[in-house]
Amino acid sequence: MATYSHSKLSEFEQCPQKYKFHYLDGLPPAFESIEQFLGKRVHEALQKLYADRQFSKLNTLEELQAYFEQRWDEEYPANLKVVRADRTPEQYRAAGRKLLERYYRRFHPFDQGVTVGLEVHLSFPLAEGVDFQGYLDRVTRTGDHRFEIHDYKTSNTTPSQAQAEEDRQLALYEVGLRQRWPEAREVKLIWHYLVSESELVVLKKPGQLEAAKQSALRVIRSIEAAREFPPRESALCDWCGYYNICPAKQHRLVVAALPEAEARLETDVSLVDHYVELKEKQKGTDQALQQLEAAIYEFAEKSGASVLVGTEKQVRVLIKQEKALPTQTANPLGYAAIEELLRRSGCWDKVSALDRGAVLGLWESGELPDAVARELEPFLETRVARRLTISKRSD
Repeated sequence: MATYSHSKLSEFEQCPQKYKFHYLDGLPPAFESIEQFLGKRVHEALQKLYADRQFSKLNTLEELQAYFEQRWDEEYPANLKVVRADRTPEQYRAAGRKLLERYYRRFHPFDQGVTVGLEVHLSFPLAEGVDFQGYLDRVTRTGDHRFEIHDYKTSNTTPSQAQAEEDRQLALYEVGLRQRWPEAREVKLIWHYLVSESELVVLKKPGQLEAAKQSALRVIRSIEAAREFPPRESALCDWCGYYNICPAKQHRLVVAALPEAEARLETDVSLVDHYVELKEKQKGTDQALQQLEAAIYEFAEKSGASVLVGTEKQVRVLIKQEKALPTQTANPLGYAAIEELLRRSGCWDKVSALDRGAVLGLWESGELPDAVARELEPFLETRVARRLTISKRSD
């Protein structure tokens, strides 16, 4: 049975290539970011605070901070990375002490409800053959049949109430909590944003919980149908432990290691510059462009790089196998057979008069009935899609 988690789903949505490195290839990240490390140590300190409170021991603020310091020293990894050049590990350490002080003074003496679980592990079925699991920072009971799920956040940004209402993670945790504690009638989802000293509170309706489940299942179907896992660059790339092996970064790293004058003369940089000049300024013949495109595709395939950098611009290279459906012009018999299949199966209304993109979308996401998908598969043709996209250098 396949088992998924919030981390798995969000990592695939953030960057399919990172998901592949982590969960399919089993590669450990090259480093742990200081933000991740800080979050773990703060969570451990708050867990100890409430665990001791369950046994009538109320830690002083000094004891709590001393435990945080102890765990910081014990767990400090050799591969810790501080991405922000203007900050030091000691500044993050001091920030952790300050976050604990703010929380301590805000909620002392920590008697808001009865703690019934810390780091609660939940595992429950989302659908047949699909399990979901997660860890709840803290679960409290505040009265008859009333529960709260508490989640600590050490990030600098605080989302809006509307964003919290749409959150999938704690909604899924509520689904699991209601299975663990079936007597629960009301469940509050509470996010503690420690930097801004604020809380976001949400009460989900049954329809919202079902929507969260369906949202998760759509991502899971996309994961299980995926044959390609392209990198997706974003502002989070600098914090990625797979940066140095990412195909979107390989050529950039090679060029960055060269002296500036040498980089400008580097063959592949010149290739990109020449292609960008012809393409954007409409210079040169179609044959010249085709030759440059062929050279770029060849280099990308040999090197494994998916982004080639020039002096000021970069070219993203897409080479992938994809499924296609026959057209009415090229294969009228196949087209007619697919139409007949979709009408017979009751799926016709979902594809807007045989919109081939819609049909492929339903097939790739697993939303077609199994019997229909099996009948459709022989009509699918495998093609190699190639595309070059020019953009400003992201570094």
